Amino acid sequence: MAKAYNIEVKNGQRKTYEYRAHLHYMGMKWIARNHQWVMRTSDEAQVNSIIRFADDNKLICIVYDDQHGRNRNYRMNFFEKNAPMFGEYYICAYCFKPIRHKDVTVDHIIPVKKAKANRLANRLMERLDIRDVNEEKNLCACCHECNSRKGSKGGLWIIRGFLGKKKRFVIAVYILFISAIMAVLGIASYYGLVVRS
Repeated sequence: MAKAYNIEVKNGQRKTYEYRAHLHYMGMKWIARNHQWVMRTSDEAQVNSIIRFADDNKLICIVYDDQHGRNRNYRMNFFEKNAPMFGEYYICAYCFKPIRHKDVTVDHIIPVKKAKANRLANRLMERLDIRDVNEEKNLCACCHECNSRKGSKGGLWIIRGFLGKKKRFVIAVYILFISAIMAVLGIASYYGLVVRS
């Protein structure tokens, strides 16, 4: 079976609007909500032709295979393989807040956008033996706030995501947090800053 490629062409130094007739002629389809032209093909000559056209006309062209794109059932796969961490609560991998099932946002730890176009992200996926960006290894539970803040960022967010999936790590963070509060209260009590009843 031939390898299928997904192609996205977006505004770069120039606008795709100027080239819409040519992009349409090449077989690409305009997706208004994403503001980009898209195409799926297994013809490498066609892929190379579109890449050359985008480069020549200073447009952004991203080519990726199916393993680096978001699929429709990644949420279902995550919930099938991951039970709540504590009782009926999942834990946000980034801020460690308890979340009910209905409020969980399933997040790609290595973002889909990075997996599509970033060589470093692709190397990290290889190193961690993640063949598909939608694999359970690359998914974590998180709250809406953290998912919005993270977006397609990498760096420390990726480290926090992988660590936050581990129950032992979450327990250690909770113990550390409680210990810090107790230490602050002890110091405040020693200096008479806490009123005892």
